[in-house]
Amino acid sequence: SWIVAAVASNPNMPPAQLVALGKSEDKHVRQGVAENPKAPWALLKSLSKEEACLWYVCKNPATRAEELVEIANQSDDEHVLSDIAKHSNTSMKLIEKLAKHKEAWVRLGVADNPNTPSAVREKILDGFLTLKFEENYGDEYVARCIFSTEKVLENVFGRYLPMESESRSRILGYIATNPNAPAEILTRLGSDRFSEIRIAVASNPSTPIEVLRQLSK
Repeated sequence: SWIVAAVASNPNMPPAQLVALGKSEDKHVRQGVAENPKAPWALLKSLSKEEACLWYVCKNPATRAEELVEIANQSDDEHVLSDIAKHSNTSMKLIEKLAKHKEAWVRLGVADNPNTPSAVREKILDGFLTLKFEENYGDEYVARCIFSTEKVLENVFGRYLPMESESRSRILGYIATNPNAPAEILTRLGSDRFSEIRIAVASNPSTPIEVLRQLSK
């Protein structure tokens, strides 16, 4: 079923066969269809009524703006709303609404949307820097946001680099994978004492070639 699910998500599949796969008894196959941008619109709309497929429909780049609004008005699932918040088809009106959502994970989705106005994004990121939970989620959201500025990332990096707490690797790991991380930070993390952080640096497309050469030795 996992192989069929992968086939169902392949955009080269003919629409008629996607319709047939959309009726599969296996939810993973239906989920594959739900994330396929070439699936017929009527099929996607039908699959969006299934809780098991809803998340995949929200991640599908072909899902229409009006459908995203309808789902957002009916769902209170923060993961579903986060995917809607970062979707390229989400309307500006809905983006502005979700930017004020009580769940930080939803606001992170807004911050990660390329269409979000810079003023709205900056307000969200500034709010994350003052969001203090025991798990340091506010700093994590800043580190994960692909549109965080170099200045903001340097702020978080400077605070966590000398730490010995468990959250150090988690936060610095997200910075190490962030394509917006400054070259200087990636260079320093490339020689970090923890291998998981060096692995993250090695996978970052923004990592300087000199650092990659050093990591390959």
